[in-house]
Amino acid sequence: MLRKHFKLIAILLILLVNTSTFLAADKFATKITNSTDNSVTLQLTNDGSAINLYIAEFNTEMVQPNLSEKKLSNKIDASKIDFKKNQSMELGKFSDKSFSLTLEGLPAQTKFALFAYKKGGAKSELVSKIPFFTLAPEPKKQVSAIAFSNVTESSIKVLFAQGTGEGRIVIASKDKNITKPEDGKTYIANQKFGSADSKIGNGFVVANLKGKQSSVELKDLIFGTYYFQVFEYNGNGDFINYNLNEGNGNPRSKELKLKTPQVKEPTRITETSFIANWEKVEGATSYVIDIATDAKFVDIDEIYNNLDVGDIDSMDIVDLKSGKEYYFRIKAIKPGNQSNYSETQIIKLNK
Repeated sequence: MLRKHFKLIAILLILLVNTSTFLAADKFATKITNSTDNSVTLQLTNDGSAINLYIAEFNTEMVQPNLSEKKLSNKIDASKIDFKKNQSMELGKFSDKSFSLTLEGLPAQTKFALFAYKKGGAKSELVSKIPFFTLAPEPKKQVSAIAFSNVTESSIKVLFAQGTGEGRIVIASKDKNITKPEDGKTYIANQKFGSADSKIGNGFVVANLKGKQSSVELKDLIFGTYYFQVFEYNGNGDFINYNLNEGNGNPRSKELKLKTPQVKEPTRITETSFIANWEKVEGATSYVIDIATDAKFVDIDEIYNNLDVGDIDSMDIVDLKSGKEYYFRIKAIKPGNQSNYSETQIIKLNK
């Protein structure tokens, strides 16, 4: 009976030790705070227990190491290790609760693993295997010379000169502070501006272009100013590396063309006058009207020739010739922008 009690106590102690090990493992964590094509900075957190760290390519089969007392340094050069030959590197031992570790001299576009061991009796015990990545080399030359064509009330074509990356993403926003992409992250592109699947911060990825593609056309837009920035990149997936610098003429912004005013039925038509009416246009600060006696607006009235009437939506047109037929058109304007002319409206005065 006593032997059974001892056996039960031993089992409970084993379970307690294993549970403590798992709890300790849960308290060790790693966060990547910076990554380039040849270096990675990791922020390590722990419960204060002693942890020995090693790195190797992710698929390397690690042989259970004999843990040493080598102290972990904040910056370690790994350039002499041939990771392609399944070599691993001992980083050192640390017992701090928080530690910033920078690894330099790493090969580009490589998936690594950080192996964390602790002493488990006579043997070393693997606490964690945490993946991390180096990026592809950053493109040296950024996109430049963003230009615009085919600007209408609801569409715009964006063109630019390519840089030196494998590809480039175009981000559009109605906020001039465009959110930049994050290295190691791939974004869904959707040419429909405002699509939820392409959202990035305060903007949208409207194109992901490769090869010789250097333009994108956006349609079904609402009036306003649109801001564009294009980012060259190399690599893909976890290895993708964006050039986040501004280029010459990148970013740029462009306002869509003012919407064409819609004319409304004229009112109070008399022998020599009528009231012209129209709907106001968003963004317009004034309106220009023309009145002529021919549909091609060759014979334009001397007074009502490209007449700026201000920010109003109706105008008394007076001193016309009795019983004559007149042609009326209007366009919206603001500094640096103007709409197309409205449809021509024909007004027959009373006799």
